Amino acid sequence: MALISASRRIDADALPARSRTGLLRRNAVFEAFFEAEAPRLAEACHEMSRRFLAGGRLLAFGNGSAATDAEHVSVEFVHPVIVGKRALPALDLGPDFERRLPVVLRPEDMVMGFAFPGADEAVERALRAARERGALTFALT
Repeated sequence: MALISASRRIDADALPARSRTGLLRRNAVFEAFFEAEAPRLAEACHEMSRRFLAGGRLLAFGNGSAATDAEHVSVEFVHPVIVGKRALPALDLGPDFERRLPVVLRPEDMVMGFAFPGADEAVERALRAARERGALTFALT
């Protein structure tokens, strides 16, 4: 049995039993999530494309170790990994995101906040403020 990871194909039968079980469990969670959320994800992607075409930008932020996810996602939009794909405007707002967001935010923007579930009031406040100003918001926890 072969499983797909984020970076390469893995022969699950060659893994130790504990690793194989964990990988299969993780893949089952991902499959269930994407099956259940496919319509909402498609709608969000459509709205993002509409906003990019209208001049919107992706503004990302997070606290602690979640900040590295914000840095990474903004780079993926600015430097697409698929050859020939157009770069899209994206910016990581860094650790001072609560002060920077109100200064740079426009209603056509998309705002992505990264945090651990229920553990980051600053990210929640920033997302709420962005939503109130018309931005499309995403919380990734």
